Amino acid sequence: MDAVLGRTTKPVTSPPALVFGVALAVALMFYGIARKPLLGGIPRPAPPPSPCLISGPQGLRPLDTVDSLYERPCNEFVANFIGDSNTLRGTVTRVEGDYCELQLNDGARIMGRNIAGANVGATATGCIRPERMRLAEGASAAGNALQGQTRGLVYFGDHVRMRCALPDQPECFVKVPLGTRALEGFAPGAPIQLEFAPEHLRVFA
Repeated sequence: MDAVLGRTTKPVTSPPALVFGVALAVALMFYGIARKPLLGGIPRPAPPPSPCLISGPQGLRPLDTVDSLYERPCNEFVANFIGDSNTLRGTVTRVEGDYCELQLNDGARIMGRNIAGANVGATATGCIRPERMRLAEGASAAGNALQGQTRGLVYFGDHVRMRCALPDQPECFVKVPLGTRALEGFAPGAPIQLEFAPEHLRVFA
């Protein structure tokens, strides 16, 4: 937009898809700048403590580029607001440098980036983009693998979104390119294995 108009503009919008198309840098507001009370005098909750959320009477400043916000969200709020994200909830059982091991409620263990600096024993949530997960067609080579069941397919033109059920977790979905062999003979309730690399799982506590 800057290149077309020859000037800096500050559009305000809610749908993230519009942001991707027009913005070079993005600032997020949590319930607006002043965080006024809701109707009826019910106060709004305080924003999660994080340097990546901008909310204050001084106004807005550029936060980050769109691709950085999408690929490297700094907390769960940003991960879920900017684009789609699957969430995996569990407990941190091991910390190794910038990574940690997350034990899910069914006992499965996965590795991810320890974004919040969580310690062992902390309750945490792992967030991963749907396109960063894939259907395993053999032995897993991606580092993380989860067992689940298929629930359904939603057609999106160049890909389908496969709805998946994982033990004691929110429903997740995976973006599967058309022509993927794993889609042949699809049936709801069939067992599947989802795999993904540890660097794409961001763990927040």
